[in-house]
Amino acid sequence: MIEDFCDAKRLPVRYHRSRDRLDSQDFWDPIKVENQNSGFLDASLIRDIELYRSRILNPLSHTTIANIPKKEIEDAIEAVERLKMALQ
Repeated sequence: MIEDFCDAKRLPVRYHRSRDRLDSQDFWDPIKVENQNSGFLDASLIRDIELYRSRILNPLSHTTIANIPKKEIEDAIEAVERLKMALQ
């Protein structure tokens, strides 16, 4: 979703010779910079996305099992849905 947004808005994304070496931070950073210019994202949404990226979304991308409360996962899903709507 964030990669598609960067592409559609032609936001400059950090270059890697191998596409596999890009991660979500490489796309999130240009979106935050663009937001500073146009203000299309709510500050609380940015805060939530950054919180949940570090506490939930990143740990879930690894093979170790994370003990994360259900409420935090639900809140993370809600934040991602809000981000999806804001990027449309």
